[in-house]
This record gives sequence, C-alpha cells and structure tokens, in this order.
Amino acid sequence: MFKKGDVLTASVDFDNALYFAVAVEIWKDGKFVDCGGSITKLTEDEVYFGYDDGEHYPRHTYEFRVR
Repeated sequence: MFKKGDVLTASVDFDNALYFAVAVEIWKDGKFVDCGGSITKLTEDEVYFGYDDGEHYPRHTYEFRVR
C-alpha cells in the first residue's frame, strides 16, 4: 500500500495511514521537523500524534511522509 517516502496528500491517504497505523515523518519547506509516529486522530485541518491529542500539526502547512 504505502512505501517509504510516500507523501500523504489525499484525504484517503491520511485515513489509511490512521487505520493501518502507518508511521509518518513531518516535514516543512523541504526540511525534517519531527519523526511523528502513527497518526492517532485526524480533523479537516489537523493531524494528531500520540495519546490525549498530544502533538498536532496543521494539515495544509506541513508535509507528511511515510517512514
């Protein structure tokens, strides 16, 4: 399904990454930001990592790549 380096772009990509607990990295402007981990929650505008809605990143500001 996913391979290392794939960029999550479409809503279905994010949904599948959440469902299958795919580990992702967070990038911004071509630079690595955080290793992220598995997505735990999604909204229209945010991607959440960790329990209790820990780290979250704006979906349209950052790039999310499969680890």
